[in-house]
Amino acid sequence: MILLSWNCWGLGHPSAVPALRDLVRRHKPDIIFLCETLCYSTRVEEVRRLIGFEACFSVDKEGKSGGLAILWRVASMVDLVNYSKNFINVLIKEDGSDPWRLTGFYGVPDRSRRRESWEILRSLASLSTLPWCIVGDFNDILTQDEKRGWVDHPAWLLRGFRDTVIACGLVDIPLKGRPFTWGRSLHTGDIIEERLDRAMATKDWWQRFPSCNLHNISTCHSDHSPILLSTETKFIKYGKRSFKFENAWLLEPELPNVVEVSWADSSGEDLLQKISKCTAKLDSWGRRLRRKQTEAIDGCRDKLTRVMEDDSPEAYEEAQKLKKELAKLLAQEEAFWKQRAKSFWMRDGDMNTKFFHAAATSRKQRNKICMLTKPDGSLSTSREGMCSIVKEYFSDIFSLGDTEYGPVIKTIKPCVNNAANNMLTASFEVEEFRTAIFQMHSDKAPGPDGLNPAFYKRFWELCGQDIVRAGRIWLEQGRLPDQIGDTNIVLIPKCDSPTRMTDLRPISLCNVIYKIISKVLANRLQKILPDCISMEQSGFVSGRNILDNVVLAS
Repeated sequence: MILLSWNCWGLGHPSAVPALRDLVRRHKPDIIFLCETLCYSTRVEEVRRLIGFEACFSVDKEGKSGGLAILWRVASMVDLVNYSKNFINVLIKEDGSDPWRLTGFYGVPDRSRRRESWEILRSLASLSTLPWCIVGDFNDILTQDEKRGWVDHPAWLLRGFRDTVIACGLVDIPLKGRPFTWGRSLHTGDIIEERLDRAMATKDWWQRFPSCNLHNISTCHSDHSPILLSTETKFIKYGKRSFKFENAWLLEPELPNVVEVSWADSSGEDLLQKISKCTAKLDSWGRRLRRKQTEAIDGCRDKLTRVMEDDSPEAYEEAQKLKKELAKLLAQEEAFWKQRAKSFWMRDGDMNTKFFHAAATSRKQRNKICMLTKPDGSLSTSREGMCSIVKEYFSDIFSLGDTEYGPVIKTIKPCVNNAANNMLTASFEVEEFRTAIFQMHSDKAPGPDGLNPAFYKRFWELCGQDIVRAGRIWLEQGRLPDQIGDTNIVLIPKCDSPTRMTDLRPISLCNVIYKIISKVLANRLQKILPDCISMEQSGFVSGRNILDNVVLAS
């Protein structure tokens, strides 16, 4: 389904309807929500016929302002729920699917009455438990980044709108394209721009439409640009999903046995073969476990509800057992989403599953790459085209140049004395490897082998000796097996809606075994680095301040 939302700035304006017809022709929306129509229902009905839609509903203007309208292509897909001068609330019924709720919203423009908008949003959130998406002109922004020009947005407005969005359980759908949807030129010649138009949705709606996209599109009419929301999923075959260790498994009593058996079955083989067999066993076991987890939570909760209705002593004992079982299952669910949310600042406390799910969903949308710019300036949206752009970009970056480093290296004076050299080349101790792994955050992303730091921390007693034995050999020989250095390169957006390769930051996800070896060396080097780095280098060195070299001139 494709939804177009637009503050059209008056359907009576000569350029409004031609602009709308052009939008319909180019983007083929199934539903259109319009605010500030500045007209009555008769005019909306005329527009419906002109664009070839089967049905519509409108809220008349009041005086010289307001007016809302929703138009839909197929008459049977929309049912009206309720409405006011600020919103139209409908149910969407798509073929063969359960209904979900859509709200077209227009926020109160007057800042002094903005709390009225927030109260309306909270009221709408409490109306139904169906998956919910709300779209329109909110006349509010969430952060200062959503405004450019003139003065900063008042902090109380930012805080009030954000608190309302959180209270309603809504997650903002990232906007692709130009980051601002409204702009105006001031008499001073300055331009002010804001993102007043947006779409937000609840967790249930996100689960139903995980591949939704929101685009800022252009038109010739109104100081607001239309936004286009697409819920359609484009099925792209990416190949077999790679294995990744789930921290939620650490709460599963069967896990130690699975790991110990697979590790024991690999007795006599080298470390890399043991890791390979262990991950294969964990992969098949984890897939079966995940399929059962959601049903287990629902089943345990239903059993607890039934048992709580019985006031016998036996029922009380059974209820206590079920509560413990439910707590374990919910803790696993929270760990599952926390690992995906990458919210390292969040400490243990109350259950935050809903927060972590929203954070993970938002993070997934923010990191999604939908299009890339080719060298000739055109855009590519196909997977094959984008892969070709990425490959060409990195091939150019990593190609060898003709630079001669010898003369530069000869000018560098030795700074490692004999005592430091003896320390650096001394035999590696078991505790150095253990310290290296326990210095890592448990939720850090794994490399190609799929095992994260949490796995090695939990099973250090089992696999630590193998890691130390192999690590010592590799370090003393000065050569690592090729598989250890395998790396997944992930592109992280530097900005919202990246379209160029320079908008993306490549991050290397190395195997944790490789990180352990690197950290063992780094921990040793850390002891002598202050003596090797010149005093003029003050930034990013422990114990030094980047401002140390600032000279104040009067």
